[in-house]
Amino acid sequence: MEDELPIGGDDGGDDDVAVRLVGGPVCWDGVVIEGVFDRWEIYEVPLPEVGALLVVPGGGSPRAVYEPLPDGERSVWHFTGWE
Repeated sequence: MEDELPIGGDDGGDDDVAVRLVGGPVCWDGVVIEGVFDRWEIYEVPLPEVGALLVVPGGGSPRAVYEPLPDGERSVWHFTGWE
């Protein structure tokens, strides 16, 4: 299929995917992360592998857990708790 994303995400174009964070610590809520994740990391891996553990500046641990909602957009990550 012509419009499928290639494995590895390298189609020669702009592969970066902006990820928007929703909820959680004030320092992360509403932040848009750009230039870090490519299409493969967001759209080609199993859903349970998509997301991040983010450190709160000056807070040490625990880390804030951000993940896409099961029925939501994969590039919108919601705060789901602490780890």
